[in-house]
Amino acid sequence: MSAAITLRPARAGEAAALSAIAQAAKAHWGYPPEWLADWQPGLTLSEADLQASHVIVAEADGRLLGFAALRMVEDLAELQHCWVLPEAMGKGVGRALMAAMRRDSLAQGQPHIKLLADPNAEGFYRHLGARTVGKADSTPAGRRLPVMLLQNAQPLPAGVVAPYWFGQLPYVPTWRAMQAYTSARDAASPDELWLLEHPPVFTQGQAGKPEHVLQLSDIPIVPIDRGGQVTYHGPGQLVGYLMVDLSRRKLGVREYVRRIEQSIIELLAEFGIESYGKVDAPGVYVNEAKIAALGLRIRNGKSYHGLSLNVDMDLAPFAQINPCGYAGLQVAQLADFGIKETPASLAPRLAAKINALLALEGTASVADYALSSKPVAA
Repeated sequence: MSAAITLRPARAGEAAALSAIAQAAKAHWGYPPEWLADWQPGLTLSEADLQASHVIVAEADGRLLGFAALRMVEDLAELQHCWVLPEAMGKGVGRALMAAMRRDSLAQGQPHIKLLADPNAEGFYRHLGARTVGKADSTPAGRRLPVMLLQNAQPLPAGVVAPYWFGQLPYVPTWRAMQAYTSARDAASPDELWLLEHPPVFTQGQAGKPEHVLQLSDIPIVPIDRGGQVTYHGPGQLVGYLMVDLSRRKLGVREYVRRIEQSIIELLAEFGIESYGKVDAPGVYVNEAKIAALGLRIRNGKSYHGLSLNVDMDLAPFAQINPCGYAGLQVAQLADFGIKETPASLAPRLAAKINALLALEGTASVADYALSSKPVAA
């Protein structure tokens, strides 16, 4: 196979040829006939599938060698297929197809590609940087297949919670990705911290009251499944989403909240900024102005959502809401104190603080945390 391999979008009328590639590749791996028969329906593509998915084919000298198909499912990028003809295996076809899928996912602002891996291909996807986060039922009955995530992210120095820097991502796909990660994970799945920025967006918690939105604008308002009221996210704000198995770490929710707050407090202290938490109003405050917000969802002992720290951003949209449900609450940011940092520069430092605090065993006394019992200004 000396001819150059080219990639292009699938064309109408190619569904049958692509189905043949999928079935030939599956048969190559030597599955028992009854297993292969069970999988056959999922290996047959229709012309409608080509319309519903983003499908890239690899070819050389006009001959189809393989294909990959990416589909958007509830704002998630899911890999539906990645198959290569047996005679083309080992030629870099699969790697090229997955690189194209990754570029397409990133162009759509997706934090990762979710895939249900063929057990024989798990090593291939791991080599590309994917991680197994859980298992899912599949055919034939009784088998569990790896659920993997191939992230469009930069890994940060490792800790008890694996941190990643994503850059700027749209809110809704990131939220859906958090939900998918939490749903797919099992007892062996790693805890993760996703650090990023969002374009301008208001998010309204489950208990959110419409009267806390004071002014409508072109900034979208997204009702979501975390606790709390309305808050604002925008460029120049560092957002951290924590996917943590609290049951495995034997952490209560209150202790967990305190440790997240304390990580921000300790980070700000490095810049000479004295800050504190509120006993009955989660977040971090400086001189009664809120500089960081917290909002979590706990499902089956596992957390998602997390924190936001105002670094150097346009604070004007906060005037359109009662931040976190408190009328008249002032907000602050690091730039107000002459701190020249960005979310990207602070991400690894905050990750290190969070990891150090989550690594601690036991429950600390309330006195061990920087807390104020003074009510939030209203």
